[in-house]
Amino acid sequence: MKDGLTIAKRPVAGGNNPVFTGKTGGCSLLEKFVPQEKIEKEKKLDVKMNPALKKLDDAFANLLKEEFWHLRNDEEKYARALASLKWMRCTVQDVELFSLGLYRHKGKGDFACWSGMFLSAMVNRAKGEKFTIHTERIEDKINYLGYRNNGKKILINGDAGSHVGYRMKKGSIMVKGNAEDSTGHWMAGGRIIVEGNVGDTAGFLMENGSITVKGDAGGSLGQQMIAGSINVRGNAVHLVGYRMGGGKIRIKGDAGHIMGLDMKEGTIVVWGRIGGIDETPGGEIWQGTRLISKDGKLVGKLNEGF
Repeated sequence: MKDGLTIAKRPVAGGNNPVFTGKTGGCSLLEKFVPQEKIEKEKKLDVKMNPALKKLDDAFANLLKEEFWHLRNDEEKYARALASLKWMRCTVQDVELFSLGLYRHKGKGDFACWSGMFLSAMVNRAKGEKFTIHTERIEDKINYLGYRNNGKKILINGDAGSHVGYRMKKGSIMVKGNAEDSTGHWMAGGRIIVEGNVGDTAGFLMENGSITVKGDAGGSLGQQMIAGSINVRGNAVHLVGYRMGGGKIRIKGDAGHIMGLDMKEGTIVVWGRIGGIDETPGGEIWQGTRLISKDGKLVGKLNEGF
């Protein structure tokens, strides 16, 4: 992920061994007893095209010819994605198979943005409740997944780009990886779970619902949120609760500096160390079970016992 949230993965013996060629002669004694995976060229899953998938693939190819950023706003972009479906009926299986074949279009047009809008339009129009979207074989991070979700249960296998669950009203989104900036932007309800890290401004303008991050969070967590809850099991960086107007933020790990800047209402609870608290006109900031700041006044000692 960008914005300083990438966690480097240390190469280990076995499937992650970048030098194993199929022979154990060059391996250490330990490595000989650890299952090794022979290096082969990455294979793309071949998705067979049925007539329905061919129509969807052609519609998406035509959509990619349009300039995403030339359209005035996200509503217009979503309307264009809906129109490109041409009243085609989408099934749960269509959504999953289409996502598996998306790699064919990578590098064309505004791929990252149009992919998310198109998949969101498919999910929102399709009959069914549970949907699976595969992103693990796509290098580009797909933005806008779960846009305007109105009750569907969406599983994203792999990483997601920015604006996961943007303007969703209800339902759930599970990301089996990391998500980039603005997760849950302007969400009005429902639940988002990210098993990895999130980028900056998660919960921006959040009106209700819940966001759970099992990893770390970037800057400006919960910026201008009005209601709802955000739970981070890892650490968060600077500007937690910036201009927060309500709701609750819980951070199990540490949090950075300038916490609660221009915060008006709401509650922030941090169970680790806090880098610093700024001027907070309102709201409450807790460190574990101790109240530190209330309505703009320090009432406890920061990081005492940490």
